[in-house]
Amino acid sequence: MVLDWIKLPAYDTVVIDGKSTGIESPCGFDDKALGRVRAEQIKQIISQYRPRLVLADHAPQGKHRELVPALQVDGPERPLWVLGVHGVVGSVAQTGSEQAIDLYRRYYSKLLWYGDSGVLGTEHKQSLNIRFDTEVVECGYFSRLIEQISYTQPPGGRQHGCTISIPWS
Repeated sequence: MVLDWIKLPAYDTVVIDGKSTGIESPCGFDDKALGRVRAEQIKQIISQYRPRLVLADHAPQGKHRELVPALQVDGPERPLWVLGVHGVVGSVAQTGSEQAIDLYRRYYSKLLWYGDSGVLGTEHKQSLNIRFDTEVVECGYFSRLIEQISYTQPPGGRQHGCTISIPWS
């Protein structure tokens, strides 16, 4: 399988008195303008590449709602949307808001929890089960290094694919 990475311009933040605030990014956009740019880019990527699956990280709508236009792309080749949430969810407003819950119910098929209840207990996973009214899939912790080391060429030759990474932390 061949994977391509599409790098979007990143958010930049500063923490003042324990509160994270968006600032102008190195690419010259302020926080809100960058959200609009990313929203259009993500929507175009979904429309043009037509991935079968999109894994969104932590918040169903994205940091500044940049996933919403792409979520609304409709048609027979609409991707399967999966939400991945870190082991310790915390109180991130974008993850716990009514809007996030509504978007999850309308557009997402699964919720993956990157945690281990043997280490963290079941509180975080149960909180997600209740918040999103879904059966959360416990994935344990993950390591990119293991993926790199264990990669093998699939049988039958080369396959094509695209991975879209939309981090915002």
